[in-house]
Amino acid sequence: MTMKMNAAIALTVALAAGAASGCIGTRFDSQDPASDLDQPTRDLVSGIGTARAAKNLPPPTWVKDLRPPAARGALGVARGDVSLKTAAHQSALGAVTELGRHVWSFVAECAEGATYQPPPMALSGRALLLGASVVPLPAGKSVVVLLIAEPGTAALRADQMGGGGGGTRPPLESYAHPSVASGPCGASWPAASPIRW
Repeated sequence: MTMKMNAAIALTVALAAGAASGCIGTRFDSQDPASDLDQPTRDLVSGIGTARAAKNLPPPTWVKDLRPPAARGALGVARGDVSLKTAAHQSALGAVTELGRHVWSFVAECAEGATYQPPPMALSGRALLLGASVVPLPAGKSVVVLLIAEPGTAALRADQMGGGGGGTRPPLESYAHPSVASGPCGASWPAASPIRW
């Protein structure tokens, strides 16, 4: 089987499981990051919440299903298995498979003591669905993977999956929007495709 076929099968299974559990096609309730979450990731989410509060925006909604793809991407970089760009792509695509909706990934490398600057998308809009992972790197650095999912109901239906011809079924990659910081620790970000609030 090709990689696209495997991804389509995985998405079909994930959507079926999600539909059975009620997570696909529903709205997410506000969740706090799990108590067993590492402190650097909790600090990241807290910092984004503080920055949103300063703009009179509600706190972000932690989506536990976004944590595994974010962690896989961050760990891949930390082990030297993948580049930041590959981690961004794989994390976003993994999250699309998990949730069945558009997902934006933002990956940055931070020096020790540096303050992560979230992308503008994280500081706009009333609803922010996110998941994240912060993993240490050698020499006191860390890699940050932030995933933001499209709010509202799921963007994908089972009959829309796959990479059909003629533009009838866009490929899964069209729902994944990877981005790597163009400045240290997110000091600057390339323009991201707009989110539908």
